[in-house]
Amino acid sequence: MATGQWQVFWVLMFGLAGVFVGFAWVKTHATVEGAKLRLGASPAVAGWPRITYDQSSVFGATRVSEDRPSFPLRAYPTLTSTGRIGTSKGDWEVMLSGDLTDKQAELADKLMEVPRRSRGTLFIDSSGGSVFSGLALASIIRLRGLDPVAIVAGECSSAAIVPFAACRRRFVTPHSALLFHPMRWQSEENVRMEEAAEWARYFQVLEEDIDGLLTRMFGCELSLIQQWTRPGRFVKGPELVEAGLAQLVDLFDGDLWSQISRKANSP
Repeated sequence: MATGQWQVFWVLMFGLAGVFVGFAWVKTHATVEGAKLRLGASPAVAGWPRITYDQSSVFGATRVSEDRPSFPLRAYPTLTSTGRIGTSKGDWEVMLSGDLTDKQAELADKLMEVPRRSRGTLFIDSSGGSVFSGLALASIIRLRGLDPVAIVAGECSSAAIVPFAACRRRFVTPHSALLFHPMRWQSEENVRMEEAAEWARYFQVLEEDIDGLLTRMFGCELSLIQQWTRPGRFVKGPELVEAGLAQLVDLFDGDLWSQISRKANSP
């Protein structure tokens, strides 16, 4: 065909295509309902919102409806550095047990995880360990403003007495035992005579410092601490109560908190 005939042919083809597209658009909008989105209570899960899709095919052959539970967006949780999940002020419990030297990092982490200036319960059953470990735990309790109820569940001896004394509210049972003794130094390494002499000098200073610290935290006379410490003595729970350094709880008189409540309300 000539050039002019080809031009007429393509004009007619484009015209027919436009008519077809226009016809399809009119038919679609005249016969098909748009997708509808409805929110309502889900019959499968009470209280959940549901999203219902009402869809029709272009040719009107199928209609699909389905329920799906929707999950509302929630605010992103804030970051906390010390709060343990599910922990609020007054309900935490920490067990201080075993050798303080071997478990110092674990025990320190437990005291660092609870909220600052909070109340909780500190159960103690330890034969002691390094005096520096005991001093560090006592410092964490005081410097973080913690106010735990400290209860000697079994033994609280040597360096373990220091964090016990750091607690303002102290309790013992009739079966609790606390061993007070002079400070000891032991080294498995090869130590020169000069270093050993310095350790001996410093330990005398440290021993006097710890005695003075216990006196202030317990609120007692220095002579009482020295009497128990030299040459060393086991002090039972009732004797500690008699000295005014702790209160007594009984294993057969209800839980710890109900006994504390009764003692607080008694005249």
